[in-house]
Amino acid sequence: MSIDDEAPGGGISVTIKYGKGFESTWSGFKGSLQQVRENVAEFFGLDHDMVQGMTLAEVVLNATSVAHGLGNVSASMGGHVISTSPSSPATSPAPAGDVWAQAGAASKPAESSVSTWLKGEIDKIKDVTALKRLYAENKAAFEADTALTDHWKAQGAALKAAQG
Repeated sequence: MSIDDEAPGGGISVTIKYGKGFESTWSGFKGSLQQVRENVAEFFGLDHDMVQGMTLAEVVLNATSVAHGLGNVSASMGGHVISTSPSSPATSPAPAGDVWAQAGAASKPAESSVSTWLKGEIDKIKDVTALKRLYAENKAAFEADTALTDHWKAQGAALKAAQG
């Protein structure tokens, strides 16, 4: 991050770099602290409500993790991004939003084991920031399981109530 003396009224500039070598991808953001936070979150698909309690540095760290993760999956495993938006129709007769069907997976992974593990992790967390970080790192699992999301929200409410 740096102070941008050229922006009207000052401001900040954030550049997130990912990839390797000279042909790395860069994403740059300029503006006020709040504008940059919102733009980074939107650009990398971070949950708007989740980032409100984070510092810009934490938002940038999460965004960098998302960018590196996407790059690693693509480079190491030949993966590619699949839309989860209902406005993007699936290429098969599968319902829009069913990313496993869009990916052509023979079967879904054992969601119960992922959800069970995440519920255990949620129960271990004792502060709201760590709880938000867990959500950011496992957003797809939370979006796929409403019971898991409800459990996460309940733990967040309990932690906020305990903080008084």
